[in-house]
Amino acid sequence: CYKSEMLDYVTFSGCFSTRRTGGLIEHSGFLCFDIDKIESERRLQEIKSLLINDEELHTVLCFRSPSGNGLKWFTPIDLSQCGHRKWFEAIRNYLYQTYGIVADEKCVNTSRSCFLCHDAEAYACEEIMNNINNNKDE
Repeated sequence: CYKSEMLDYVTFSGCFSTRRTGGLIEHSGFLCFDIDKIESERRLQEIKSLLINDEELHTVLCFRSPSGNGLKWFTPIDLSQCGHRKWFEAIRNYLYQTYGIVADEKCVNTSRSCFLCHDAEAYACEEIMNNINNNKDE
């Protein structure tokens, strides 16, 4: 597969000893959602804007997927309230009920890899990204 041979990937939901759920060392506190096969450039930009400006959920990172017609969207979660799966199901439902956005159900898997691409228009939340960088230095 071209993507797996040519593109870098990360597991945004955590650090793993091996890339499977049982290999989770530490959860990152983030969920990654795939929104695939968006029908038009206009709709893709609309969804990106809706996610970035949502009043209930915070966007850490949002970029065009390597396919070119989808988005990768990242949001923080509070694992003291409930686990990864419950957060995923709740947010996936929220996206559908609020915006009609259908997120890929496979992202419920904690060890799911996310292929990276080079999106010049990627959005990164400066405040959250600064907190991540500051925590790395401690």
